[in-house]
Amino acid sequence: MAKAVRVHQTGGPDVLTYEDVEVAAPGKGEVRIRQRACGVNFIDIYFRTGLYKAPSLPFIAGNEASGDVIAVGAGVTGFHPGDRVAYTTGLGGYASERIMPADRLVKLPDMHDKRLQAVLQILKVISVPAYIQNPYLMALVAAKITNMSIRHGNGSASPQGYVLHGLVIGAFTGDYQAGYDFGSAAVTLSERFDDIGVRCNALYVFAGYISPWIRPQSISLTLLNEAYRLAVEAGHTDYAVYAILTVVFSQMSLGTPLDEIRATVD
Repeated sequence: MAKAVRVHQTGGPDVLTYEDVEVAAPGKGEVRIRQRACGVNFIDIYFRTGLYKAPSLPFIAGNEASGDVIAVGAGVTGFHPGDRVAYTTGLGGYASERIMPADRLVKLPDMHDKRLQAVLQILKVISVPAYIQNPYLMALVAAKITNMSIRHGNGSASPQGYVLHGLVIGAFTGDYQAGYDFGSAAVTLSERFDDIGVRCNALYVFAGYISPWIRPQSISLTLLNEAYRLAVEAGHTDYAVYAILTVVFSQMSLGTPLDEIRATVD
C-alpha cells in the first residue's frame, strides 16, 4: 500500500494527513513511479491554504519529485522499469508512489563518475562472499549499491544491488510485492547493458528466489533455464552451477518425476 500526504480541506499545516492510498496500474501513455525525493516549495503552501485552487478535494500535495519507474502503460516506449525520472508542476508529489503521464517526465542520466562506478563494482564483487559470511552484511552491501544508484545514476553493477535489495525486502520484511518490483526492475535494467554476465546474475536471483513469491513456479523455472543458458554463454561457471541446482529444486517442488529431472541435468 502506497503512502501519501493528503489535504481534505484547506487551512494550516494541521490539514496535512498521512494516509494509505491505492495506486492504480498505469493506463495508456502513463507511467507508475516509486518516488525517492519530493520538492518542498512555497507553491505547496499556496495550494494547502487555498490561495491557489486545487482541481478537487481531497488532493495529494507536492508538485515535483523524482524516483524510479516500476511499471509502464500501453504505448509507452521511452521509459522502462528501472529508469530514473523526474518531473515538475504536477500535484501528487508527496506520495511514495504515483501515476504520471509519460510526456511529463524527463529521464535522469546514468552514472558517469568513474570513481563511483569503481565503488559499485567492488560492492558487487563482495556481495556474494558477504552473504556467505553473514546475510545481514549482504543486505547492507545491497542497500549501499541501491542507495548510490538512486542518488548518482545507474551503472552496470546496479542490477545486482537492486535484485539483492528486492530479495532482502521480501525475505526480511515480508513485503513480497515490493521485493518483486525491485527484482523485476533489476532484470529489465540489466538488459540495457551489453554484458551477458550482468543479465545472468540479475535473472538468476530474481527467478530463483523472488519470482516464486508472486508468480507460478513454472514461470520461474522457465526464467531459471534462461539464466543457466546465459551463465554458460558468459562463461560464469559459478552461476551456471547455482542455476542448474535451483532448476532441480524447482522441478522437485513441482513434483516432476526424478527420471525427468535427471534427464534435465544430463
